[in-house]
Amino acid sequence: DVCSSDLFPSHDRPQKNNHIDLQTNQAIFQLNYLNLKHPKFPVFIWYKLRLRQNVNIVLKLTYVVLYLYIIRLKVSTYVISDIHGCNSSFKKALKSIRLKKTDKLILLGDLIDRGPDSKGVLDTVFLLLEHGFDVQCIMGNHEKMFLDSFDDISAKVNWMKNGGKETLKSFLTSTIDRIPDRYISFLKSLKNYVLVDKYILVHAGIDMSKEDPLEDEISLLWLRDWEKVYDKNWHIVTG
Repeated sequence: DVCSSDLFPSHDRPQKNNHIDLQTNQAIFQLNYLNLKHPKFPVFIWYKLRLRQNVNIVLKLTYVVLYLYIIRLKVSTYVISDIHGCNSSFKKALKSIRLKKTDKLILLGDLIDRGPDSKGVLDTVFLLLEHGFDVQCIMGNHEKMFLDSFDDISAKVNWMKNGGKETLKSFLTSTIDRIPDRYISFLKSLKNYVLVDKYILVHAGIDMSKEDPLEDEISLLWLRDWEKVYDKNWHIVTG
């Protein structure tokens, strides 16, 4: 049991008064180590409270602790794909779901190109990460085309035809070499898939006919008719 001497040192111990007495043996309300258990979250422990008067204080405390516990249990996983430079719509979506730091947000690639504000989309992701939100992004075929453009002129031409021009405009430049390293490094760091519990999340699809499907980058980024090579024993979420 946790008594008042455990909660307060002698010099900080509250004085008895007409409203609250933490040492009385005649308790109106008592909560003793009530464990609220959830498999994915810490156990909440309520210390023994011995209150003789003013039950309203106890009730208010009860409501607050229960409310905080319930809110903490409401953890959601949100998956968004193919934002394609639409930062305004992206921010509206985040506002509508009231994303919390305890939630998980997974972006299934194609953050950039076509839309008017690819830079803004990446800045929004950076802002979320900097403020402690749980955000995971994976590679899409448009991020791949963007990165390939640095080393291959034909890949660059293909990227420009598929929304690259709009991405450059969002960075206020006409050449890919002037895009800040921060954005390039971030896109290079993206993985081709994410595992969440029993689910595999990818941008395009998975070719189950391959010996090692998760190493088949082309399928993960480009496969469209993946249902033809789908294994029902796998749980897949695609963009």
